[in-house]
Amino acid sequence: MKIKIIKIKILLASVCICFFLSGCMMIPHASGNEKVLVTYASSGYLQYYLRPAKMICADKDDKAFVLIDFTYQKDGRAYVTDAYVNFTLNCKTDAFISAARFVLTDSAVAELQNLSMLRRSKKEGLLRVTTTLEKERIEEVLQALYDSKALLEITLDDGSVKRFTVTRDLIDRIDEAFSK
Repeated sequence: MKIKIIKIKILLASVCICFFLSGCMMIPHASGNEKVLVTYASSGYLQYYLRPAKMICADKDDKAFVLIDFTYQKDGRAYVTDAYVNFTLNCKTDAFISAARFVLTDSAVAELQNLSMLRRSKKEGLLRVTTTLEKERIEEVLQALYDSKALLEITLDDGSVKRFTVTRDLIDRIDEAFSK
């Protein structure tokens, strides 16, 4: 009987120690509510990831929309890398994306470069691409989007052009990024 009690005490003590140690080893994670993730990159800079946000078609009769995200690195206030600008065009089309750019004013544009297809599904009506935006243009583009003064213009290889405007969701994400 005494041996059983001793075994139970040892078992309970072991379980308590395991719970204590597992709590110490837990890695904190994002709650899922954050719109912008900031991490320390191996380059020594802070890396910002603006989670995907919706942009709606400027043509109100067109149901197409874009989910766009941005990833870039900063050292203080300076943007030190080009930004990866990834987006998914949700639109029923047989065409491929041939070019994309931000239209900032009637005469100013910021071309998205190195366009590369990540995924295409005609059945689901989506095209996912990755592009880069020059580091010298990141702040200008984000500020213009934040001020609702910029459009994302996508040119398809069938010659059609679609333009997308910001939503409150994207503005909130940019605002959060600016505040970090």
